[in-house]
Amino acid sequence: MRRFARTTLTAALLYSVAGIGAHAQETPDELDTRIGKLTFESGYPSKETVAKLYDEMDFQRASQAYLWGIPAVGLNEWRKAHFRSSRPRTVKCFPISILPRSLAF
Repeated sequence: MRRFARTTLTAALLYSVAGIGAHAQETPDELDTRIGKLTFESGYPSKETVAKLYDEMDFQRASQAYLWGIPAVGLNEWRKAHFRSSRPRTVKCFPISILPRSLAF
């Protein structure tokens, strides 16, 4: 039991000492990305950077909506084509009670 307590205490001490070395990350003043240069002032994004990032988020969301909508559009077109190609010529409605017993389910 003593050995377990000593091992646990040692592990807890090592984990707490390892956490001391973690510091806040430094934010660069400029960051070059695929959407252009993003500038930061005192670690905060500038107004131009914020506008550029919101435009990029809108573009990404529009792309996702388009891609997610493709299967639904395709399925609807299949449904329309089915109804166009197999239009009923005449529709006869009659009660099931007049069918012969062998045809009624």
